[in-house]
Amino acid sequence: MNSLLMKLRENNVFISVEKNELKVRFNGSSIREDLLEEIKTNKDRLVSYLVNYNKQSVAIKSAAVSGRGGFPLSSSQFRLWVLSQVEEGNIAYNMPGMYFFEGDLNNDALDFAFAALISRHESLRTIFKENDQGEARQFIQSPDASGFAIRHCDLRQEADKETVLKLRVRQECVKPFNLAEGPLMRAILFRIEDKKWLFTCVMHHIISDGWSMHIVKRELLQQYHAFISGETDPLPPLRIQYKDYAVWQQEIFSRGALNEHKTWWLKQFEGELPVLQLRGHFTRPMLKTYNGEAICVVIDPETTKGFKQLIQKRNATLFMGLLGVVAVLLNAYSDQEDIIIGTPIIGREHMDLENQIGFFLNTLPLRIRFTGEESYDGLLEKIRRTTLDAFEHQIYPFDRLVDELHLHRDISRNPLFDVLVILQNTKIGHDAHRQNNESLRVSGYGDRPILTSKLDLTFDFNETAGGIQLSLVYNSDIYDKPFAEQLGVHFNRLTRAVTERSFISIQGLEYMDADEMKHHITTYNETVTAFAVPVSDEF
Repeated sequence: MNSLLMKLRENNVFISVEKNELKVRFNGSSIREDLLEEIKTNKDRLVSYLVNYNKQSVAIKSAAVSGRGGFPLSSSQFRLWVLSQVEEGNIAYNMPGMYFFEGDLNNDALDFAFAALISRHESLRTIFKENDQGEARQFIQSPDASGFAIRHCDLRQEADKETVLKLRVRQECVKPFNLAEGPLMRAILFRIEDKKWLFTCVMHHIISDGWSMHIVKRELLQQYHAFISGETDPLPPLRIQYKDYAVWQQEIFSRGALNEHKTWWLKQFEGELPVLQLRGHFTRPMLKTYNGEAICVVIDPETTKGFKQLIQKRNATLFMGLLGVVAVLLNAYSDQEDIIIGTPIIGREHMDLENQIGFFLNTLPLRIRFTGEESYDGLLEKIRRTTLDAFEHQIYPFDRLVDELHLHRDISRNPLFDVLVILQNTKIGHDAHRQNNESLRVSGYGDRPILTSKLDLTFDFNETAGGIQLSLVYNSDIYDKPFAEQLGVHFNRLTRAVTERSFISIQGLEYMDADEMKHHITTYNETVTAFAVPVSDEF
């Protein structure tokens, strides 16, 4: 079931159970025939799996809670609260969303929609501060006391509107939040032309995640259109709020309900833990920084098709296959055979969390141990087992694991891993047609006003009609652009190499041309610390 659920998520297919009936949602106009057939074949097993999972969660999450002295933070929130005591860390966790509005914009309807959203979701009016005992707690304000208001900025008279707009948007995105005072969401409406605006909404990650940003956009537009049409509230009431989730999480820890999961994770990370030794262009700063840049790499359609066929034959998912290539690449550059790579997961297994705004995102650290003598096929099987096992134990928070491991804290690095691998799967497109009506059209804003790098390297993949697209985000205080571009070129070549010869040893895969080999052999002989050089039939 875990393997099937992972495959469905990679293809933006989301399932839940309502009154013992399987509900299927998806991105786009239809589901791939092979996926639909797998859902039909495994319908009873899927229903049974989800029902059993939900039974545990409902009883706990429905528990009544008291607001005296605030509410506890979830494990993820507590980590961000600590990081946000440093200003740069605060800015790094700002989450912007930007959209063009074109047509006849009704400001009263937009104000109403935001008021409804803030009233509906307690997380949007939550602040974070210490109580009298010095404990970090979350405090929920009333809708009237939240302090939120949409600001307006008219740029129609500016000579160079595009330049001014980019500057103002960036200023909004990098402005830090005060977690103790709030609000932790701000919005500004830039008027560019008589009937065109850029709407910019920025939230702090401690009250939101990528999935939440989609909910904000969707529900905001639903409430807006309801106001215009004179309809009643189109959204059903929420059974729980984020505070209930945080209380539930602390409760299950206190009664040891996750001990089995904790034991499994501690077993994975016993012994000496590896630290990735990837030589950067610059000296690593003593204090972790978040300055980032990115390069784009596209794996052509033909290679993408062959690569997907390969991993399907090995009963693996696209994420597993890409993770395997990243592991091979890091091994080639570091010569290390024990590597930890992180990957984020949505963290919303229960149906009650599907429409919640809050920080539910969890991270799975995947420890991959292999040798250069192994084939990619063998490595992929290891990764498949490791990933499925980790998925089964995903309920245990990463932040708790870090605490349990008692790691030596290196303030220049992220705890446990420095590389993140993401396969984008949070775009929910089945309701896209509802975002526009005859009077107002909504579209995305293409520019990225700020780019931060929370890790040393982030491999952010997205499958498109033109193949697999990789956005390689790197910490620009450690690596320079030529190094990132070289990584991208070598990743592309390795993907093609494993597609064609997945059965040969990893160290035999070719990813360098003749000039690169000569350069790196020379560097290796001079420094004894450079990149591992693969064995080539032509060399």
